[in-house]
Amino acid sequence: MTLVLGTNIGSMFAIMTSDTARCRAFRMFNHETGEWEKLGEPTPLPGVRDIKSYKLSEKVLVGTAGDSDLSDRIVSELMFYVNVGYDLAECKDALAKLIADTRIRERETSETGTSLLDSQDSVAVFLNGFYHGGETGFVIFTAGKGEEVNEFKNEPGHYQHHMLTPGSGYFEDVGQSLLDLPELYDESRYEGLTAQEEYNLTYETIRKQMWMTHGIASFSNPGEVSTDFVYHILINDGGEIKHITEEAESAPVHDIILAKHAEQKATKE
Repeated sequence: MTLVLGTNIGSMFAIMTSDTARCRAFRMFNHETGEWEKLGEPTPLPGVRDIKSYKLSEKVLVGTAGDSDLSDRIVSELMFYVNVGYDLAECKDALAKLIADTRIRERETSETGTSLLDSQDSVAVFLNGFYHGGETGFVIFTAGKGEEVNEFKNEPGHYQHHMLTPGSGYFEDVGQSLLDLPELYDESRYEGLTAQEEYNLTYETIRKQMWMTHGIASFSNPGEVSTDFVYHILINDGGEIKHITEEAESAPVHDIILAKHAEQKATKE
């Protein structure tokens, strides 16, 4: 399974994280319904490390979820559609063309006359990054019949977040709210700070919450979401976009969760 998180704020920075768990899943084409259907639940593959996020261009990050082989193929082919200098709008156009080309090719060559990109949730592609004007935004494609590539341009100074989640009900229901950060708009937190200190506080607040979210997901979905994950960070440094990659471990969050559970249990007693 997969956990890919994406955040950005104004023209400051864009961050994408992804866990490294890999699962085996199977699909079968149902000739009666004309649909691709899942066969059972995905099976975690211990010891197999899966990379799910990359730098797509100088201004854009890409993350994927769903079928690992299909996800890898989409990213590999997308690299040929994208120029190193492309911004988010140009990468969106490239992804839309790849999706259209792939659907045509698969429908023409498949024995079923269908494309896996028409199969519900077979793959999701998530772009996060900058436009040439310095603004940030998201581009999202989730496979399914009639599904197209969608673009979400961020407003100046606003915080934006999205996630590709594992298929477990609990985390899928509450996951998005874990990245809500109303404290980012609490002006009292920034009183007396310099512009650089404000930037650093905003950055660390978002980064820490992404770490916490990975920890909660890996605690709630052991095997499906790994405790280790990768940060990809694009920082707008005076108009120059710099890329940073870091590996992180969310297992310490499990200790925080267990401590809270113990505290709640003691309070009830």
